[in-house]
Amino acid sequence: MSAPAVFICYAEVIATERRVLRCRTCKTRRRFVTYNEGWYGTRFVCCTCGDQWQGGERLRRRSRKPGRTERDAAERARAAWPTAMTRDEAREAFREWMKDYTA
Repeated sequence: MSAPAVFICYAEVIATERRVLRCRTCKTRRRFVTYNEGWYGTRFVCCTCGDQWQGGERLRRRSRKPGRTERDAAERARAAWPTAMTRDEAREAFREWMKDYTA
């Protein structure tokens, strides 16, 4: 008897973009890093509080220890900020990625 097939589906990050937006948690304008994840949409991460949104909803916090996951996410976002693309660069990267699927 053969083993069942296992499929692991993950989001491929097409473009990482830096933006300044109003954070719903911080209640003020903050730096955000956005990850365009192709078929899954764009994930927004606040560089200050680390909360994440996708599809207009805040993503569930994964850690049971209060604030730990958010601190880690904020640190990763702050580290990604200097090399993240501008909005125009990110859009162009997404268009290039889509060419493979619209031929």
